[in-house]
Amino acid sequence: MKPEKKTRKQQTWKKKYPRGKACFAWEIDDYEVWGLEPPTCLLDNPLLTEGQIISQEELENWFMDSIKTLKVLKETDSKNFQKIYQGFILDIKYLHTIKRIEKESLDFVLDKNNFEF
Repeated sequence: MKPEKKTRKQQTWKKKYPRGKACFAWEIDDYEVWGLEPPTCLLDNPLLTEGQIISQEELENWFMDSIKTLKVLKETDSKNFQKIYQGFILDIKYLHTIKRIEKESLDFVLDKNNFEF
């Protein structure tokens, strides 16, 4: 099966974000570029990102679930670990820039040794 050709908007987006963009930093426009349905929370708050909207409890649960998942992946599937870890780092850095994650949490996830069992 041949991969779909990217639209001009998608090509421009990829040039602007060559390493991708933190999922929590996506705005409605990003979803539209990729033809994806934005989360309801963004439809209700179109000038914000999901990282700005998510509750502290949801953020903490996401963080802990992500750490657990990455620990398992590091042991069982190093290729997928790298891919998912890079996306996780993008999210953590973004969340830190908008002051939703403390520096200590950022430092913790930047140290891959913390994902050992």
